[in-house]
Amino acid sequence: MTRKSAGTFAASMALIMTLLAGVAQAANTPEQTAIDYMAALKKDGMTAVPAFIHPDELTRFKEMLMPLVRREAATGDTPVTDALFGKGTKLAQVESMAPVDFCSALMRVVGDKLDDVKYSDVQVLGTVREKDVVHVVTRVVAEVSAGVQMKSVEVISTRKSGDGWKLLLTGQLEGLAAGLASQ
Repeated sequence: MTRKSAGTFAASMALIMTLLAGVAQAANTPEQTAIDYMAALKKDGMTAVPAFIHPDELTRFKEMLMPLVRREAATGDTPVTDALFGKGTKLAQVESMAPVDFCSALMRVVGDKLDDVKYSDVQVLGTVREKDVVHVVTRVVAEVSAGVQMKSVEVISTRKSGDGWKLLLTGQLEGLAAGLASQ
């Protein structure tokens, strides 16, 4: 390789790396996170959810449900624990579980119940910044049964996590946790 072609190659590589960095940076936005989340939800269903939730929120979610798991373990009547983690799962196993794995177990059960819901389209309408949280306003189209489509405006709340953005718990997930914990 001549000195001139080596220089051209180096300049070309620098340009490509700059462009790729721009693409990577653009993907690390609340808007792109919401789009990626909905695409994963469409493709993989509810089991995709935990990978997109902020680590602090996953910990909070587990902490919301652990009192129920502990109550069940104390009484020996463990229907929720058995449904989420498998019959015979011990309290110590659940306590040592990473929050993402804990949430994944619940999302598998929820996903089985919501198997008929299929997400077909998401459009970002805008964002609203609130301190360290960015709320992404989206229009979502979901098919809830054969041929019946439901359109809704949803707010997906995000917070910075490392170099990217992660979702906060939705009101529905908080409600589900509170409902289960109150049993």
